Amino acid sequence: MVDLDDRRGVLDLSKVDLASRFNKLPFAFDHGLADHPLFETSRLVKLAKSLPSQDIYFCTGDIEASEKWRNLGPPSSTVEEAIEGIERSGSWVILKRVGQDPEFAELHGQCMTALEEELGRPIREAGAREVEGFIFLASPDAVTPFHIDAECSLLYQIRGSKTIHVFDPLDRSVLPSEEIEQFYSGDLQAANYKPEYQDRSHEVRLEPGTGVHLPVIAGHWVKNDSNVSVSFTTSFINPSDRSRRRIYRTNHLLRRIARMDPSDPGKNAAWDWLRNQSGRAIGVAGQIRARLRAKPRS
Repeated sequence: MVDLDDRRGVLDLSKVDLASRFNKLPFAFDHGLADHPLFETSRLVKLAKSLPSQDIYFCTGDIEASEKWRNLGPPSSTVEEAIEGIERSGSWVILKRVGQDPEFAELHGQCMTALEEELGRPIREAGAREVEGFIFLASPDAVTPFHIDAECSLLYQIRGSKTIHVFDPLDRSVLPSEEIEQFYSGDLQAANYKPEYQDRSHEVRLEPGTGVHLPVIAGHWVKNDSNVSVSFTTSFINPSDRSRRRIYRTNHLLRRIARMDPSDPGKNAAWDWLRNQSGRAIGVAGQIRARLRAKPRS
């Protein structure tokens, strides 16, 4: 068992130029979680049983990189059956917000502390939100389809091997501005896989004890080897990424309603500020509408 009180026993980023790559470009790293008993199959079944249904997602069947999750049929088993028979169930399972379990909360906290020490700056106390842990399980030869995430994350490979293909989040041929705008406006599957640009991806081989950093909205898809794969992900949303989300949400309205072709964030500070404030107002208005809809009518 690794010494989790030593940050390098949890996470080692000493070979990475963090200033130029963190939350900008993907990179591989080493970690010490591969033999941790929390990731044994029986413990993961226990975790799945304890989580609310909205924090569990799983599906079965053959999936391609270009697939959309909304097009997949319902699973033919329970999540417990899918995990227990993961070697043969042809399943793909996500356990979300695993910090609801005290033991996983402790492990997640150790990973976040190690990351903050490696970066030399706070994350949680600097305003990060949605600081969460996720576990991904996949059957042999399973594919995780192409998608983007709103969170900055580190994926720790625990069991099995696989290949992850990660794209530059600034490459607008791979990820057009319109798809980002739709994503931040609520269509979480707006990003489309474009096989003609596959050669632009960063291909990272993952084995137990290795991991990969995924910047915000870095498109990626995964191909499992002929083995069961278990991965643990820590993720969070920085204040700057929340601002970017609001700007893209405003851009979506400008494009759809005003027929404008707005620029991406980072081109003009004053224009960014105005769109950020507009996006904040849009978000507040949406919360008010949701509360009014939820309010019982007499």
